[in-house]
Amino acid sequence: MLRDILMSRNAINGLKQLSTAKEAISKEEIALSSESAALLAQHDLLHEEGDAIIISLKGKQFVSVFDELKGLLEHKQSRVKLSFSLNGKEQDVLLYLSHVGSDIEIGSFIEKAKKAGVVDSKKSALSIIDAVEELRLIKKTGKIISITSLGKRTLVDALLEQFNLQ
Repeated sequence: MLRDILMSRNAINGLKQLSTAKEAISKEEIALSSESAALLAQHDLLHEEGDAIIISLKGKQFVSVFDELKGLLEHKQSRVKLSFSLNGKEQDVLLYLSHVGSDIEIGSFIEKAKKAGVVDSKKSALSIIDAVEELRLIKKTGKIISITSLGKRTLVDALLEQFNLQ
C-alpha cells in the first residue's frame, strides 16, 4: 500500500494539491489520473463525491507526516524531538532510586523498594531496572545502580507535567 502510493508521483502531487485546497475540487481542476485517484480512494486518503474530490482526514495526516519526513531528509528541520513516557512502575522505581540516593547496591535497593511497596518481587524489580536502564535513565556499574542526569531531568519533567507546572 504505502509503496504503491509513494511510487506514484501523480498521487502524491494530487494529494498535496488537495491538502492546500480550501474546499472540494472538481476532477477537471486537478491533475490527478483516474488510477491515482482510485489508489488514494482505496486507502481512504480522498473521497470522490460526484464530480468533486475532497481530501480525507487520513489524507491530511498522510500529507503532514510526508512533509515532515521530506523536511527531515532535506535537512530543513534542525532537530527531531523524541519523547517517551514511563509507565507507573518505571516512574516509581526511578523516583524511589532518587529518594534512597544514588550509587546503591542493586540487592539493597530491591529489598528497600519491596518493603516500601514500590515493587512486588525481585523478578519484577529487575525487569523494571533493565527497562529503565535501556532508556539510559539509570546506570548499572557492576552491582551498583545510580540515576543518570537524563534520569533526573526526565523525573523532574514527569513530575512537573503531572502537577501541570510545565
